[in-house]
Amino acid sequence: MAKLAAPMNEGKDADFVRDMAKERYANSTMKSLKLVIQRELLLWWRDKYQLKAKIGQNLVLGVIVGTLFWDASVLSLIGVMFQSMFVQVIGAMLLIVKQFPYRAILYKQQDANFFPTWTYAAGRSVANIPNSLIDSVMYGTMIFWFTNMAYGDGASILPFFMFLIILFMTSYSTGLFFGIFPACVAVVTIAQAAMAVLVVCFILFSGFAIQPDVIPNWYIWAYWINPLSWVFRALAVNEFDSGAYDEPAFEGSELTLGEQILITFGFTDSDGDPYDYIWVAYGIFVLIGLSFVALVITTISYIHIRFATGKPLEIEIDEEAEEAQIKAGDSQNMTSIPFERVDLTFKDMHYTVQSSITKESLELLKGIDGVVEAGKMTALMGSSGAGKTTLMDVLAMRKSSGVIEGEVRLNGHLQEEQSFRRAMGYVEQFDVQSEQLTIRETVEFSAKLRLDASDPTVTPESTKAFVDATLAMLELTPVADLQVGSDETGGLSFEQRKRLSIAVELVANPSILFLDEPTSGLDARAAMIVMRGLKRIASSGRAVCATIHQPSVSIFSDFDSLLLLKRGGEVVFHGELGEGSSKLIEYLERFDSTPKIQRGENPATWMLTTIGAGSSAPGAGLAFDYSGAYRDSKLRKQCLDRIDEITSGATDENKVGFSSKYATSYWAQSSAVLNRTMTLYFRTPNYNITRNVVSVTVAILFGTCYINYRTPSNESEMSSVINSVFIAILFLCVGAENTVLNVFEKERNMFYRHKAASMYDSAAVLRAHTLAELPFIFICSMLFTLPFYFMMGFAVDAPKFFLFYCFTYLGFNLFTFSGQMFMSLVRDAETAQAIGGLFVTVTVLFSGLLIRPDEIPVFWEWAYWVFPGHYLFQGLFLTQFHDDDRVIEASDGSPFYLSLGCSPEDETVCEGTISQWIATTFSDWDRDNVYYCGIYLAVFIVLTRLVTFWALTSLNYRAT
Repeated sequence: MAKLAAPMNEGKDADFVRDMAKERYANSTMKSLKLVIQRELLLWWRDKYQLKAKIGQNLVLGVIVGTLFWDASVLSLIGVMFQSMFVQVIGAMLLIVKQFPYRAILYKQQDANFFPTWTYAAGRSVANIPNSLIDSVMYGTMIFWFTNMAYGDGASILPFFMFLIILFMTSYSTGLFFGIFPACVAVVTIAQAAMAVLVVCFILFSGFAIQPDVIPNWYIWAYWINPLSWVFRALAVNEFDSGAYDEPAFEGSELTLGEQILITFGFTDSDGDPYDYIWVAYGIFVLIGLSFVALVITTISYIHIRFATGKPLEIEIDEEAEEAQIKAGDSQNMTSIPFERVDLTFKDMHYTVQSSITKESLELLKGIDGVVEAGKMTALMGSSGAGKTTLMDVLAMRKSSGVIEGEVRLNGHLQEEQSFRRAMGYVEQFDVQSEQLTIRETVEFSAKLRLDASDPTVTPESTKAFVDATLAMLELTPVADLQVGSDETGGLSFEQRKRLSIAVELVANPSILFLDEPTSGLDARAAMIVMRGLKRIASSGRAVCATIHQPSVSIFSDFDSLLLLKRGGEVVFHGELGEGSSKLIEYLERFDSTPKIQRGENPATWMLTTIGAGSSAPGAGLAFDYSGAYRDSKLRKQCLDRIDEITSGATDENKVGFSSKYATSYWAQSSAVLNRTMTLYFRTPNYNITRNVVSVTVAILFGTCYINYRTPSNESEMSSVINSVFIAILFLCVGAENTVLNVFEKERNMFYRHKAASMYDSAAVLRAHTLAELPFIFICSMLFTLPFYFMMGFAVDAPKFFLFYCFTYLGFNLFTFSGQMFMSLVRDAETAQAIGGLFVTVTVLFSGLLIRPDEIPVFWEWAYWVFPGHYLFQGLFLTQFHDDDRVIEASDGSPFYLSLGCSPEDETVCEGTISQWIATTFSDWDRDNVYYCGIYLAVFIVLTRLVTFWALTSLNYRAT
């Protein structure tokens, strides 16, 4: 600061300014890169919750997969490799959603020339390394040793390290590749859908779902440009060309076991020979190239593509006509539905919490007394950390933790939760409304569920009039029929959202209205509009209590009384402000340590500075104990006398009481919540249209791969058919689970707010989201089944088609409602996504496809029967193939080949039916179980809804 204040040196300083003007950035390129890397690594390290979740997820998955394949056959190692690759890709993809919020920050830093854009992309790439190391090394080490991969018996330690390197590069390079999407896709839901389709393509053409020799000629290019095909090939060659599989494949065979396995799964060159070990290096080089290309594309996209945030609504208003309408609404309708005037008193309030660091008890409120009177506006003020919002939350019964002591009374009667929640309204500082609804719909929904249905004055006509009057009072009528919108899409301005939040609470016809910093973040005109609305609310006879932070003179003068706190939760002043804050000034100036207020000085700023809570004159007032002076003052005695007066005036007539927790019946709640939820779904095209498009895209993509193989001729083609059904259904179900998380998170958080206001119960929201999802899932699963079923060459048979569709529909329901369940159980979508990913992985592992049912260890058999995977796929496959007598050729040495009694000496081709292949591959699957599988899936879905109901009822992740 001293340097800035010094006069400019015309020589040296002028040269510095000229040099600075020539440089675009303040720091050199390498220093910028260093700073960005340090910041990104710091952000990664401080996200302890995500770090612990990732470590825990890898440990759990590693133990499960490792012990599951502990004693499995050599052929099952192919499934282990696919699953290991799959885990790395999904883990990298799930982290991308977190990058979208940082995009707006990057735009600001680009505009301010913080650093070259490429250093941002490079810095994030370096920060991805720890995550990739955790995913690959932790998980890969356990998998390699638990499953007895190649080491010893002719193999060196090299395959182990190469296995880890391949997994690391897979996680790292795909993470960078998916990092392109935040740079060039506007909306996160569309990016999720696009990434899901890409992952489907990656897996489809990796060589696992469809073996390379089965891929159609018009898609073979996709196999060779697909990075995962190089990964899968490298993993297979690293294992089976390691020297540990050099014994003959079977008696009389000229091929080693490793060579036979590579040939069986299509890992051969143009001459039909298995790939050499050099292809492991090729795979790693491809991943290195993918990383570099991804970095370049990401940088170019951030430079040339920018997504502007939505603009707030701009409506021209006829102020004279609007004022006339407001006055008409004030005089005619704001008191048309009666309410009980309430004087709120509180005495000797204490609030104690446990420190999250030292585990010691912290007393945030220390013996606070006060009154919030009907028809008046009371301001809660103090410095940051003084406890003003804490006090208001305690009074409003919004604290779910800590120890509360003291008494709160309404008209002299002790506060009773059921009645109090219905008698009060609470406007949060950063309240959120459903962006798809209009302003009128948002306010009407609150009115329908919070106005007492048993009150004869509450009719559809009076409710509509009350809503209209509220909108007019808060000057929202001109924009009432426009959607709320969001910052991304455009919509209400920040100030309009504040007024909407007030309107939502006001139409509940509360006796007392709490507001947390209603003017923070607003310009002078916007704050004036909000305060004008609050004055009208108070003039209608309601008590208004608001926390205010550094108000202007005009805002401060609008309040009738003040409760002033100092840091530590102690009262400094409580009483009427008086004309021009005269009573406040008179009280504080009686103390010698108080500096006189200057002419034109803001009383609010002056008082905060005086008690040591302001931003100027550091240390002013700290030598004098204003809270101690207040405790011994006449002002506090007047406050206590007023509390006693109100308490002594308590009668049955002025008691605020309601006979039920909710203002409306369950069926009224269910109807209103269902209508609202259906409206939200129909107005959320990013969610519904996207999943429909993805379903059709995946169906056509898989179908065109099998257009020439509608009748499998050999075991390899049959395995590809099974794997393709498995992969297609799996990814659509995983997509359904992931995309529902963000949608349901918003509605869950909205439910917490509505639950605190006693608007409706958990059963209503659960019923609404169940009924809203079902028709969309019906359409989505049908759009997938119709093209997929017939393009795959499945039986043209009505019962078989119907059963295949039913199991597809059940699968979509299962994973969609599982996603909602996980979202209701945990705090945020990231954690739900991690748990959901673990659930999907375990479900897939115990589905019977990656490891044959008869090879599952005894101690894991319970999981095979509990998790829904094998019920879903058993139903899908047996409806098609249980009686399929088409003949396919068996692969030499395969379990199917051996079950048919074939040997290399036979001169005839070894053949069997598809139904025999199914019976051999899935030994315990039976057609008679199909209906039981459907019943089990339905029961599992019901179970997810019951858990969701319990979570919504018992858990609350609202920050209080």
